[in-house]
Parts: sequence; structure tokens; C-alpha cells
Amino acid sequence: MKPRLSFSLVEGRYALAQLPPGSLRPTWLRGRFTATIESAEGLSVVCAEADVPTDVKRRGGFRCIEIGGSFDLESVGIVAAAVQPLAAAGISVFVYSTWQTDYLLIQEYDFPKASTVLKEAGHTFPSSLFPDAISHGPS
Repeated sequence: MKPRLSFSLVEGRYALAQLPPGSLRPTWLRGRFTATIESAEGLSVVCAEADVPTDVKRRGGFRCIEIGGSFDLESVGIVAAAVQPLAAAGISVFVYSTWQTDYLLIQEYDFPKASTVLKEAGHTFPSSLFPDAISHGPS
């Protein structure tokens, strides 16, 4: 049986940025929701879209939803329950996991479709999570 999840919105618009390998944590990285992931390919950064300097390689226009609740590290299928229906609908997702929970970054223009897909998969979220004012195409 697939887990039924609840979601909440992390306020703001977010960007994914890429810095060269060996980069230090950027001084412009601040805010309540940020992440850095270092690998051989470079430093990936998640932060408020407005904080990323214009000369940094980035992709903006993301909204972030948090999977509600706290799950043990041994929990199986939590991310899959959220991501599989979105992938089947052709919606790209960037997932960031913490010790306590998981976050999904979805392009803002995909939010209306994502809302329908997640509801049809049996998940719940406040009706305000997917506001009607969000645009319906890439910018």
C-alpha cells in the first residue's frame, strides 16, 4: 500500500544554481530554506531565486512543497509516493531530503497540473497550496 501524504507550501520562489567544483559556500546564500550539495561535478545550491547573482548558472521559477510529517530514515516509499505520479504525468521534480522530511521543487508553471495529479494519487494539501494565480507556461 502506497503512503498517503500531506503537503505544505514553503513560501517564496526558488532557484537551483550550479557553481564549479571546489567552490565554497556562497556568501549570498541565506534565508529559511537553503541547501548545498557538493559533488565532483560542482556545488549545487537551492535558495531564494532573488538571492542568486545574475552571473551564476541557474534555473529559477521553482515553488517548493514539503512532505508533511516526520519519517524515520528507514521509511520506504515516501519520496516515490510523491514523485511517481508526477513523473507519470510528465512533471519534472527536484527532490531535496533532510533528516526529518523531504521537499519537492516543481516549476511554477507545472503547479496546476501537479495539484490535480497529487489529488488523484490520494494525497492531501491545503487548497491554498496551488493558487489559481500561478502562470501556466515557462517564462
